[in-house]
Amino acid sequence: MKSIIENLKSMFSGGSPQETASWNERRSYIIDPGARTKGREKLPPGAQVKVLQRLARFAEKETVKLSAVFEGKELRAVKHQGDFQGVTVYFVSEPSAFGRNFLEIVQDSAKETAVTVITNDVELEQLVLSAGCGVMRLSTFEKVFDGGLRRNGTAGGRASRAPRPRRKKPDQQPRMSKQGGSDTDPVRDLLDLVD
Repeated sequence: MKSIIENLKSMFSGGSPQETASWNERRSYIIDPGARTKGREKLPPGAQVKVLQRLARFAEKETVKLSAVFEGKELRAVKHQGDFQGVTVYFVSEPSAFGRNFLEIVQDSAKETAVTVITNDVELEQLVLSAGCGVMRLSTFEKVFDGGLRRNGTAGGRASRAPRPRRKKPDQQPRMSKQGGSDTDPVRDLLDLVD
């Protein structure tokens, strides 16, 4: 069975699994998990560990090189530039220097491999593009995940929403119910209220 990354790449390149494996070796992904659609979010340590665990499982399953850059101090579980189950982790303690430090990490990584940055931060996106690296939206990457990088562990997309009510077309005739009469019968509506 092909991995998600293999399926995506084969749609664009038509490549074989061997080509995909060599492609993975030449590319790295740097993720900015704190970049949300409405500004930067400093994730608490527990949420950072959960994100790292999910990224580690993803990196192992897809055999890709992943790095994550968090705003804040180092964790007990992993230090700055440390390895967390196959994911390289960076911490930027000064919020005002996040963009500059992130770009330095990207440029250092770009010396060894082609880099794709995963973020929702538009300003950071522009810096990365000007450095000649690829960009993917965090929201797009989350769709690849089994429910995304959300802290509360809920699934994203349609599964978490209530079903939509069915719309009636204006020219549609009322449906007949099993007991006779139509679904729009005023007497039946009143009886439903009593029940």
